[in-house]
Amino acid sequence: MSLCATSWTQETIESLFEVPFMDPLAQAHVVHAAHHDPHAVQLSTLLPVKTGGGPEDCAYCPQAQQHETGVQAQKLMELDEVLGNARRAKAAGATRFYNHNIDTSPDYYRQIIHTRTFHDRPDTLEKARQAGLKICGGGIVGMSETRRQRAGMLLALTQLPEPPNPFRSTHSCRRSIRSNSYARLP
Repeated sequence: MSLCATSWTQETIESLFEVPFMDPLAQAHVVHAAHHDPHAVQLSTLLPVKTGGGPEDCAYCPQAQQHETGVQAQKLMELDEVLGNARRAKAAGATRFYNHNIDTSPDYYRQIIHTRTFHDRPDTLEKARQAGLKICGGGIVGMSETRRQRAGMLLALTQLPEPPNPFRSTHSCRRSIRSNSYARLP
């Protein structure tokens, strides 16, 4: 299967969910080994420049101010402190130092957050790219979305000029809106 973004369709992506997990994982390894050192691992460093008290209403985020999770709100980090952390991360081998997700599929977005739109996410990714940053991001699974909605998120990622990676799954956070849904997902 071609990795060209124009070749992906919703149906193609959904069909991948029916394939035994280890098959595409083995294929991905072959493709990776053909283009990269098969034993190398990309190191990314994530830094929360603002912790707690977030003004957005992300249903999955323990840092959103409407969730009572015990996360202490901290001020936005100063630019020099962020740059210092980025330099130390690069010296330690990190090649990516920025995290930004599209969160979920365009059609499920309003179930997760109301204080921004889906299109705000790719717009921010593009601004970061224009600033010379390499994106460490992707999407979030585990928020009661359907397989079709997960496929929609993957499709949206393939349509970005430079899809970010890797993916991550959410971890249950007590007292967040979506915390009880994680264990039920296939």
